[in-house]
Amino acid sequence: MNFKIRAFESTDQPHLDRIRRLQLTASIPRQRLAELTQSQQIERMENWYNEKVVFLQNVPISRTYVAVDEQDQPIGYVIVIAEAKDDFRPERQGFLCDLAVEEDYWGEAVATALIQAAEDYVKRMGHEFMMLNVSSYNQRAINFYHKLGYSNEWIMMGKRLPLENTLKNLDEELN
Repeated sequence: MNFKIRAFESTDQPHLDRIRRLQLTASIPRQRLAELTQSQQIERMENWYNEKVVFLQNVPISRTYVAVDEQDQPIGYVIVIAEAKDDFRPERQGFLCDLAVEEDYWGEAVATALIQAAEDYVKRMGHEFMMLNVSSYNQRAINFYHKLGYSNEWIMMGKRLPLENTLKNLDEELN
């Protein structure tokens, strides 16, 4: 499999959007969005992505690297930001915002090469640490990051709370 990693070009965006949409279902917080249909869940994820990650992609200390095939067609991408704040240490660090690879190229070292490009950028910025978030529902991604040496530092947990009689109880409590 021949591919190369290069810097993002504006003409890549429609390809990156397509790749991302294909993989959104692996990261949906299922419990939190359980009442929605799959298309509504994907729409909600798209809205989240457009509000958060697209914004970060336009920050000057952010870089987007694209994996392209022999015809220069995008097959994957990574978005990384340098200068992220660490609550525990004074040093800035890198933060991996997003990574996606077309499924046909899974297992072909594309994701590994994209992560390497992101890590190299963070190191060039003078940082020794990089963080990332991954959905607990995306076990394939978790295993991949562990294989690359990333470790769990925090686990975010959630629980759906039944709302029956909640408003009635709140009214009684307030009166």
